[in-house]
Formats: sequence, structure tokens, C-alpha cells
Amino acid sequence: MRKSIAVTSNPSSANTLDCAAAKCKNLKSITVLLLLIAVIVVFGSGVWEAKVLAESNAGAAFGVWPDTGQDKCYSYSDTEIPCPSESEPFYGQDAQYQGPQRSYTKLGYGGIELPDSATPAEGWIMTRDNVTGLIWEIKTDDGTIHDKNNRYVRKGIEQNFIASLNSDQFGGYSDWRLPTIKELSTLLDSSISAPGPKIDTNYFPNTMQGIYWSSTGLKCLTTELCVSWTVYFDYGLVTSPTYGSDHYVRAVRGGSQPLSLNSFIDNNDGTITDTKTGLMWQKCSMGQTYNPSTNGCEGSEMKYKWQQALEVCEKFNFAGYDDWRLPNRNELQSIVDYSKIDTTNDRAAIDTNYFPVSDQHFNYISSTTVLQSPSEAWYLDLGPGLIKRGGKNAWWHVRAVRLGASRVELGDVSGDGQLNIVDALFVARYAVGLPVSNFNANAADVNCDNQINIVDALLIARKIVGLPVNGWCASSI
Repeated sequence: MRKSIAVTSNPSSANTLDCAAAKCKNLKSITVLLLLIAVIVVFGSGVWEAKVLAESNAGAAFGVWPDTGQDKCYSYSDTEIPCPSESEPFYGQDAQYQGPQRSYTKLGYGGIELPDSATPAEGWIMTRDNVTGLIWEIKTDDGTIHDKNNRYVRKGIEQNFIASLNSDQFGGYSDWRLPTIKELSTLLDSSISAPGPKIDTNYFPNTMQGIYWSSTGLKCLTTELCVSWTVYFDYGLVTSPTYGSDHYVRAVRGGSQPLSLNSFIDNNDGTITDTKTGLMWQKCSMGQTYNPSTNGCEGSEMKYKWQQALEVCEKFNFAGYDDWRLPNRNELQSIVDYSKIDTTNDRAAIDTNYFPVSDQHFNYISSTTVLQSPSEAWYLDLGPGLIKRGGKNAWWHVRAVRLGASRVELGDVSGDGQLNIVDALFVARYAVGLPVSNFNANAADVNCDNQINIVDALLIARKIVGLPVNGWCASSI
């Protein structure tokens, strides 16, 4: 988990490169760093690119989830209703709060951008998700390694399928990998009903109405019997079958996502801010009372039917904010911590330091309707971390969310709204322990490896002059 770092210093020492006796050593260090940046910017390739990719694959991550895609409203029945106004029942559901809109770009060999009308015959082999920045393999129907019908058991995917893509440098790249469960889940489109596939087939053709593997695994019960997370693109479930099953695969490239994606800040007022998504969460479950003297939650969590859950969040006035709402299914999944899940389900799949719960088996309801059965909504089964469907008339736990502070442009550590050499210099100074004023450390880790070092400064320098940047993990935090 990336942490917020407060940095203060004397502004004059941060912004002036004078050579008073005590500062000559600092000036020499900066000069060397700037020369190194210049060399890498001009000649950066080969070993440098390999280093960036290695660090990226060690823990980089996308920070923004796309909107679920749902744009219609429903009640408890199986029929669509006109989206209600603020004073009407069922107000506050998914379709009434739009997040980052889905956007894709077709790519050819070497990442060249192609028009939306491009076909595989015209060189279209990859699709970039413009929200997450991830680049996805396009499946085919030609009997090759990319064929839509190819299925794999979990244990052989990296050694066979992924290794073949990288040895052949598919698309001009050798950093293909199996997506994590969160990455794979971002492709689910909740505006499409089962049997789907629940994905935009204009950009992801030949997607099967079935189960796709992710790289996110759980503990092994035996040497051979293990479980790994999957996405059902027919019904939209996120669950975990055994390694021994054979399922479909779609490769991805870009920054790999650590199991604990989020960067949470406890605001010590009963709210939690996720600096990656820009969302602010209710620390306590609905029904509990926040105690400011202990920064903890008191009382018992309450349960609500779906309509009640929508209403209680819409009317929630807390910590000086009155724009709380029920989270959609993507937002709920964004705070799941898959590193905390084990096969016994004896702990919650969430960081309870930020989101305390009295029972790891609570089910949290979302604002997103299950299109193939509109009397149901998607919910988070907290113990195993599953995204499942359940009746809107059942009783659910609730945690409210709101859009918090705007996301900060990644790399803009000086906070001036621009990405320039000042930012590269500030990161370089910080990396070697020199003082920097007005420094936003959360924006400095541009490859999302949970470190701030010279690699980040070099990446910013390359981006400034328009050279390719491999390892830049997201557009904003």
C-alpha cells in the first residue's frame, strides 16, 4: 500500500542551486543526476527499458476504475423503470452516478494507434483501455495461439501461453502477463445482460461466454489442488475455481497491479480517502457510530434492503458532507484486498485497519442491478472477496461512499498543474535525500512500485520530451 508522505523544508534550499560551502556537495549531486537524466532521455533503451519493465512488473498498478457501464434504472421488479428524481423511491442507483467513461483504442504492432474502423486484417492485434492504461490481447478465430477456443489449466499458463507470447514478441513486446483479478474485472460491462459476453465486443471480439483466468491465486490445499480467481464473462461473477479446471485466457501488458492496490488515508473524522481512485469512504458500516476520541466504530452494523440502502446513503450527512451514496460494484471491488484472503475464509478480504468489521462474512450491497435478473443486485461477499448476485429484497450491510478530492496528475509533484523538468528535478532531489518544498509524494511514484527513486525521475524526464515510457502506471492518482 502506498503511503502519504509529508515533506517540508526551507523553500530557498529547495529551489536555489547556489554553491555556498555547505551546499556545493548538493549542487554536484544534482548536476550528476541531471546529466544522468539527460543521458537516459537521449539514449534510453536496452538495459534501461528492461529495468523499468522489471520494476513495473514487480508492483505497478492502474489507479482508476472505469464506470460499470450501467445506464438504466430498475426497482425490485424485473422491468426497467424511468430513472427516479431525487425525491422518488430507488433514487441513487448506479445509472444515476457516472464514473470515468469507458474508452478504448485499437492498436497495431509496436502500439501504433489505429482508427476505430480497423480490422484484424488491417493490423489490429491489441486494444488499449484508455481509463486504466492497460493493453490487452485481441482473441482470434484462426487456430493460432490467440484463438478464442484455447483453454488452459491454471498451472501451465505462464510456462506455455504467456512464455510463447513473450518469446515471439507479440505486438513488438515481451512483457505480456496474466492479468490480476482486479485488472480482468475492469473489462466487465454491467450494461450488457447475460449470457453476454459482458464486454465491449467492438474492441474485444471473439470473447467467449465463459470463465477467464487471472493471476491472483489463493493458498494451495495440496501440491496440485489450488484455487485462483476468475471472471465469468457470461454472468459477470468474480469467483475462484480450482487450478485443475481449464478455462480461457486473455493476456495483458502494462503495470502489474499489487494485490493491495489502494492507498488509503485515515482522515481521523470517520472517513477514509483512497488517493488512487479519489473516493472517500465511510469508515464504519451504516448503523454504527463513529467515536472521534478513539477513532473507532461503536454499536452494531445494521442491515437494509436495497431500496433502504439507497435511501439511507442518500440522506447520510456525515463529516461535513451530504453527497454520500451507495457504491457501485466496481467501487466495492476496488477496496477488496486479495492478499488477505485464504482458503479458510477466516478473515475479511479488506484492510480492517481502515474498514473495521465485526464479522468477516458480512455481505455489502452495491447500487448496481443484475441486468439478467433486475430483482437482484451485485454485492461483495466480504469473507472470500467474491462479487455475487442477490435479491434486492434480502437484507444487506452498507458502507457509503462519495467522490472525494480530485485525483492528482501523476508526476506533477510540484502541484503547478504541469508536468515539466521541475517535477523531474524535485523527484531526483527527494530520491537522494535532499530537501524539497511543496512536494506531493503521492504523485511521485509514477511506476507504482511503492518507492520514490531515480527511476521515477527518469520516467518523468522521458515523458516530458515525448519519448516512449514503459512502466508509467496510470494517468492520475
